[in-house]
Amino acid sequence: MTTEIKLTTSLVGNKNEKMQQKLKDKGIPALLNEAEFNFKDKLNELEDRDTLVAIIASIKEVIERDFSLQQQKQQLNYFKKLKFHTSYTAEMKRFKGENISKKTFSRIRTQLYDRLLPKYQERITKEELVIVKIIIKNGKHTQEGYSVLNGKLKSNAHREKGYYRYYDLTTLMAEVATVQSLLNFAAKNKRTIQYLFVEKHFDSTSNLLSTPAQKSFKNRVLKVAKKYNFNVNDAIENTSIDSVSHIFNVDLFANQAERITEFKEDGILQFVSKEFVRELSYIQYKFNDQSVKSTNYAKAFETLSTPTVKYANEMTANFFLKRYGIVEIDKDVCLTEFKDLQKHFFNLMQEIHIPYNKSYKLKIKKLGKYGTEGVFFPTHKTLVIDYENTHFYSRILGNQIDKMLADLFNTKENYYSQTLEFRHILNSYKRIILQNIRTLPTDKDSVKKWYSDSKYNKDFYFNSTQVFASCFEIYLSKFNLKNPLVRANEEFSEEVIYTLNSNFIELITPFFERIMETLKEKFPPSNKRTFLREVSDEEIKSNYIYIPEEAHSDPQLLLF
Repeated sequence: MTTEIKLTTSLVGNKNEKMQQKLKDKGIPALLNEAEFNFKDKLNELEDRDTLVAIIASIKEVIERDFSLQQQKQQLNYFKKLKFHTSYTAEMKRFKGENISKKTFSRIRTQLYDRLLPKYQERITKEELVIVKIIIKNGKHTQEGYSVLNGKLKSNAHREKGYYRYYDLTTLMAEVATVQSLLNFAAKNKRTIQYLFVEKHFDSTSNLLSTPAQKSFKNRVLKVAKKYNFNVNDAIENTSIDSVSHIFNVDLFANQAERITEFKEDGILQFVSKEFVRELSYIQYKFNDQSVKSTNYAKAFETLSTPTVKYANEMTANFFLKRYGIVEIDKDVCLTEFKDLQKHFFNLMQEIHIPYNKSYKLKIKKLGKYGTEGVFFPTHKTLVIDYENTHFYSRILGNQIDKMLADLFNTKENYYSQTLEFRHILNSYKRIILQNIRTLPTDKDSVKKWYSDSKYNKDFYFNSTQVFASCFEIYLSKFNLKNPLVRANEEFSEEVIYTLNSNFIELITPFFERIMETLKEKFPPSNKRTFLREVSDEEIKSNYIYIPEEAHSDPQLLLF
């Protein structure tokens, strides 16, 4: 089995299992993996209530597909399949008129039949209706009504309250699944909810935070605000915030009675709805992206079969080994140019801190035929860059740092950029890039590509790992590095994913300065020999004559 096939198997074969675990960690039911939120690009334009309604519609499509495949026995037990949380549950059983008069049962059956969509009235008779009785429970509060197993009700008949209450079955299932999913999501992501609460009451224009007036509640809000570096100076008290403490506290027992009848107006459900969509959409995109990467770029990862002696020598004694455990170059790389690249890497090490970790690998290859200039394989801790576009190294280095920080801090996320510590930069970046794109002509190629269905579109560049990489490159622009391993400052204006906005650079600088100091402390240059073979004095003179003489005595640059 080739390395390419093994890689494809490892990344794709376990995709469903890994994805289900990720969904579980986030409190999202695996059943909703197939939900398509076609409205996700317009989230910022939607009211919270409208987002909640849109989620229900998307989940209903999933449930209808799945429900239609079940036998009647499984359909009658379907609400058990939707029990994602202990709150807002539903029970259903076949109803044939037990404990009521024949006249009453006949009235219920007639009213249900009259509320069926016309196409179902054409297919079945009133006597053929499979009637079910449903009880919705939320704490000690309940609501009951009737539906049919083998038909769909008109939209205006759903939850219609007369003497009896009637439900369209799959609509109710979607509502129950949505409410339970959002409640479970909120419970699993309390830190995120509290961050979003602070963010909602923070005015980025005036740089002012509004807080509750109630003292203990205010102190809890301020504590979260300080943790995530929001400005808490001159905070303004707002008494109206006091009434929504249950949202900040993620108190799922609040307003249980109202949730039974008016769940679409529920504060917690509305508040978490957009974050739920973003999180599920991100997980779906990330795993699909990994599948594409594994199939399209697997050969780029593949280890060289048998390099020549010259190439083997270069791979076992070069200055990239001062930061990486293994370095590979393929036969398309000119060895003379590779020596020059080492010189530039040596210079780059003097200008910025490049973390040393021998478990990471660097591969320099010809990637043009794969349609990319660089790839980062996090599972295998491998960076692959195109030798004709070496400036992409700084971007892939951003991916590496993102992953190393997540591992260092033992976060629940695969990348540090997925944590709340990066959220304020992520949001600011998206806001500025969208503003910039809206000023460009719609027929501009880069704008067309941004809104297209191609791989490198807004979904790709707005996922947090790519935002981190872009921001890392933007941060490096401060140093105006003249190095082929780093994107030149004058090239930033050529791509819509970059901004040299001075306010934005000022915003991200403290963040990256902090993490670079952390990397210096936790991943310093090795004082031990890092070359993979013996290197003679003659070889040093001939191959590394461009290295200053004093560098050979520098403990951070010892060759042996």
